[in-house]
Amino acid sequence: MMKRRVLAQVAAALLVLAATATAQTVPPVKLAEPVKLADEALKLGVRFEGKMTTGAKVDTQLRPLVRQALNEWAAVAARLDLDVTVPKSADALILGRAPEATLTEAASWIDKTGALLEGLKPSAVGAADARPPHAIVVALFDEQGFKSEAWPGLLDTLVSRRDLLPAFAEQMKREPGSFTARNASFFVQHTFDMAGNAENGDDEYRFENEIVHKTAQYLVEARFGRQPDVVRWGMGYVAEQRLRGAIYQFNASGFVASEDHFGWPAKTRDLLASKAKSDAFSLCDTILRTSAAGTPEFGQQVAWATLEYELSKEPQKLAGLLGQLGALDKEADPRATSLEYRGDEQRARAACEGTWDPLKPTALVAYLKKMK
Repeated sequence: MMKRRVLAQVAAALLVLAATATAQTVPPVKLAEPVKLADEALKLGVRFEGKMTTGAKVDTQLRPLVRQALNEWAAVAARLDLDVTVPKSADALILGRAPEATLTEAASWIDKTGALLEGLKPSAVGAADARPPHAIVVALFDEQGFKSEAWPGLLDTLVSRRDLLPAFAEQMKREPGSFTARNASFFVQHTFDMAGNAENGDDEYRFENEIVHKTAQYLVEARFGRQPDVVRWGMGYVAEQRLRGAIYQFNASGFVASEDHFGWPAKTRDLLASKAKSDAFSLCDTILRTSAAGTPEFGQQVAWATLEYELSKEPQKLAGLLGQLGALDKEADPRATSLEYRGDEQRARAACEGTWDPLKPTALVAYLKKMK
C-alpha cells in the first residue's frame, strides 16, 4: 500500500482554534439596504474577470456582500499593497501576494464552488434565526509574498480585528503558512507545495483542492452559521469530488494511503450496500457517530454521499437542515466566541433525523452508482 504524507497543517489549525476560540469576533452588520462602496473601495485597484480595473468601474457588477467585504478591507489592501481580486459571481474577496495567473485561477475555482452551492440558500424563516450572511475572504501568498512586509502587516491587522491572538500571529511571522480563522470567514492559503516532493511520491498538495474545499466550507458557514464537523467537512468533500474528482483535504497529519484520495463514490456505495442490509442500520446514526470528521472514515464518507445526494436532489431540504443547525449554534453561542459547534445535541440530532431518515440507503446506493 503506497502512502503519502499529508502536509503538516493540522498543528497550525489547532493553534488557530486556540487563538480564535477566545477572540470576540463581532458578526457583520445585517444588510438592511444595498451597500454603497466607500471612497477607498471606489479608488482601489481590483482585478475583475482577469483584468485590472477599479472598484468604481465595477461597482454595479459587485454582489452586495462583496461590496461590504471590499469596504472592510480596502484600506488594509491599499496600506499593505495587497493584490485584490474579485470573483465574478461568488460571495468572496481575494487578497494576497502571488502571481496574477494564480490569483485568477483561484477566483475561477471559487466561482465554480459558489455556482455549485448557488441553489443552497436560507429560507426566509431560517434567515431570521441565523447569523447575518457575509462574504468570505481568502488571502493567497507565494514564497516571496511570505517574505514581504505584507505578511506581518496582515497578521497584525487580524490581531487588531481580534480575529487572531498576538501569540499565534507572532508564531506565523516566524513560520509562515496556511491557517484558518473560521469565526471571521477568513483563510490564508499558500500557493506552492511547502513540504512535498512529487519524485518521492509524497506530494499531497493540490492548490485547486485546497481552494475548492475550504471555499465550500466557508461559504456554507457564512450563509447558514457554524455546522457540526462531520457536516462542514462533508460539504467540502462534495465540492472536491464534484469539481476535482478526488479528495485531498484531510483533518490529519502524518501519512494517508494514496487510495484514500480516489474512488469515494464506488467505495462508499459498496460498503453502504453491505452495511445497509442490517435492520439496525441508520444513516443518521452512521453519520453522527463519526469519530474522526475530515478523514476517510466510513461515517464521513456516508455524510459526504448524503449531502451530495441532497444538494443534487433536494437542495431546499438540505438548506433547511443547515439553517436549523446554524440557528441552534447561534442560540447556544450568540457571540460566536467558540469554534466548536455548540448546538444542543438532542435537537441537532432531531433535525438531522428529520432530513436523513426518510432517505432510503438503496436510493443513495443507486445515486452513487451513477457517479464516477
